[in-house]
Amino acid sequence: MKKLISYTIQICLLIVSFFSSIAWGRFLPLENPAQQAVEKQVIQSPYEPILTCWAWSCSASASVQLREVEWQKIDTLFQPIATSAREERKQIRLAMGLFEKIVGELNGQTKFDLGAPNSKGKGKPGQTDCVDESTNSTRYLKFLKARGLLRFHQVTEIEMRFNKAWMPLLGQHFTATIQDLKTSQRYAVDTWWYDNGTPAVIQKLDAWLKRTSFDPAYVP
Repeated sequence: MKKLISYTIQICLLIVSFFSSIAWGRFLPLENPAQQAVEKQVIQSPYEPILTCWAWSCSASASVQLREVEWQKIDTLFQPIATSAREERKQIRLAMGLFEKIVGELNGQTKFDLGAPNSKGKGKPGQTDCVDESTNSTRYLKFLKARGLLRFHQVTEIEMRFNKAWMPLLGQHFTATIQDLKTSQRYAVDTWWYDNGTPAVIQKLDAWLKRTSFDPAYVP
């Protein structure tokens, strides 16, 4: 009898998951307008104003502008010039942390951001969730590309995964992504996990989508 009840519960959960996945994907927007905007944005010059957001789901924002002295600090992380895509991904990992640190000082807000979970920074200034992070990180990557620092990768669209595969309505997680120009392999560049200014977590996108555990210092 207990086994029958257990099987019945499992079947019900699968049915709920199936129909909620359809409803979520069909009727509810999976991306925030700020995410949609950054995906379409074309950066012509690294000296353009950089729109940054915070306060969860990009509820607050401000534009900042990097000066040459700040760009030179980022440039040093790409020296010597990478000779492989993996070397460049290692450089990107460090550059995302420095980019966050510089921008946080300029906007006066995101420098206070604490890492996961979101509840750790609840009620504190300058906090970011994964919507803010994926939006900002995608923009930073596009600025790195405009600066000529990405030779082996292109910036691709923001990706989403459900926090729980069996229950989509429990929430989603978003990340910025890049693509290896030679192999077409895509990688998650996830800056949500740790405090502002910490190097990004880089995973193969398929591993990220499966919620595979990771070593934050390892770059595939």
